[in-house]
Amino acid sequence: MLTLLLLCMSFGTLSLLAFGGGSAMLPEMARMCVSHGWASGEEFTLLYNLGQLAPGPNCMMVLTIGHKVAGMPGAIAVLVGFFIPPAVLAYALARTYRHFRNSPNQDWFRRAMAPISVGLTLAGVHLMATSALHHVGSLLIFVLAMIGLHRYQSCHPFFMVVVGGLLGISLL
Repeated sequence: MLTLLLLCMSFGTLSLLAFGGGSAMLPEMARMCVSHGWASGEEFTLLYNLGQLAPGPNCMMVLTIGHKVAGMPGAIAVLVGFFIPPAVLAYALARTYRHFRNSPNQDWFRRAMAPISVGLTLAGVHLMATSALHHVGSLLIFVLAMIGLHRYQSCHPFFMVVVGGLLGISLL
């Protein structure tokens, strides 16, 4: 029971600090998982990747961590802790935003949040790259994915995942 409460509170706190979306908090989420012994750095990358294969919001990957730690009750604890607090906060902020819609301070706040979100997202990209790109095969798959995404921008990411998985099976 204590583990479920810790999961709920840890992911609830983390979700309230996740400005810039789910990938912006990946470094802190990885640190938290490793420090609590829920997953090693390599396991975290695997759990993240498994969660990314599921359809739906980007942050559904947190359920894989909760499930690894405590099964279905852990996944539910993480779900409640991770999604309810920011939903309540977003509702309150939307009401406040609407109340102050003519304030000149609203514009500078929006402009200030953009570079913060980009920086946090880049920190998440760095974390994932350093923990996943340590074999020649994984580097090759990364380069091919970047070239493919650049060249075929209208291609659905699902196909990149399938091609990457096939390359992973053959190269790794």
